Amino acid sequence: MRRELVFRFLAPLTALLAAAAAAAPANAAPKHLYWAGYGDGTIGRSSLNGNHANPNFITGAGDTPCGDIAVDKKHIYWPAYGDSTIGRANLDGTHVDPNFITGAPGACGVAVYKGKLYWANYSDGTIGRATTKGTDVDQNFITGGSEPCGIAAGNGHVYWGDYGTGKIARANLSGDHVRRSFITNAGSCYGVDVNSKHLYWTNYDGNATGRADLDGTHVRRQFIPGGNYACGVATTPTSIFWSNYSDGEIGTADLDGSHIDQNIVTDAPSNCGLGIGR
Repeated sequence: MRRELVFRFLAPLTALLAAAAAAAPANAAPKHLYWAGYGDGTIGRSSLNGNHANPNFITGAGDTPCGDIAVDKKHIYWPAYGDSTIGRANLDGTHVDPNFITGAPGACGVAVYKGKLYWANYSDGTIGRATTKGTDVDQNFITGGSEPCGIAAGNGHVYWGDYGTGKIARANLSGDHVRRSFITNAGSCYGVDVNSKHLYWTNYDGNATGRADLDGTHVRRQFIPGGNYACGVATTPTSIFWSNYSDGEIGTADLDGSHIDQNIVTDAPSNCGLGIGR
């Protein structure tokens, strides 16, 4: 009798939990591409297949938004190079705050990971960090870089492209154990992204997207060739996307580098920076 009562109690609960689990992946899956409109102070958005492109999804994003865009469950974050700020807005484009974080010299790329924001300060060679609430701002979290631009965080590390040296650097999330030459000869790196297996970056002058294993080995500097001043880069569990600054287009391919399409989005003028999220 006791076993029957337990089963009668657990059965509806199990069904409820199963339904919730089935719904969770759909809600959590990335749905949109976001890009920085360098020339007109905007943030654009489209669906992942390139449809419903809106280059003016957010206006008033500041002076020359440029570099990697970060997206979490609630907000979009972007760097404004000309204003030396990190901006923020809700996922629906409302409550735009172009001065969410100030005093970021030549901000050029922002990443979000486990409640922290990380950004590259191109003008003074530093990496900044703060909470996603905009508190505990440290503009000198990591120092000694050379025109850092693209930035990514994940797998226990923060990665950034040192445009001035053509290298990609890496450090622990605590800011120590900095490896300045984690990857060499990366070219003019403007965008960086990381997933559970690989690190990706764009080579702006080399018109290509590169890839390496997380330990810095198996470097493929021309992993995806044929970009047009490739600037930002972002990934989903199945695809990679990059922004072609010169022609205002966004390209995509499978994560293994196959099925390349250089213009999945064609209405993204002067896009230099990319992010993916809900």
